[in-house]
Amino acid sequence: MLRTEVIEIFNATNLAKNASTVSEAQYLGKCGCGTRYWGDVLASLGGMATITYEVGNTAENSFYTPGNATACCINHETGNRERYELTLMGTPWIKFKAKEQNASPLLLDFDLIIAR
Repeated sequence: MLRTEVIEIFNATNLAKNASTVSEAQYLGKCGCGTRYWGDVLASLGGMATITYEVGNTAENSFYTPGNATACCINHETGNRERYELTLMGTPWIKFKAKEQNASPLLLDFDLIIAR
């Protein structure tokens, strides 16, 4: 039976027009090859959010976005809540980056859901 865990990544995070923020590093070393991931996104105030991720080998490592990484969500419109299936590259540590797409300020909630 799968065990599901929810990790709060961004909670009521304010993003100004065209601004971005990066989350704290999250440990995924406990997740095996059969793990599934979803992102639960809620945005409000009028902007549009794009969420991507960066990988690292340790929490103190220089994190980077691999060239073939796929975005968690692109241009998520405010006023709705959506759950996206994520395709994350294998990594022991991950950070998420949220960017407002030059529309207007937004308020963002983003949870990472892990089933392993």
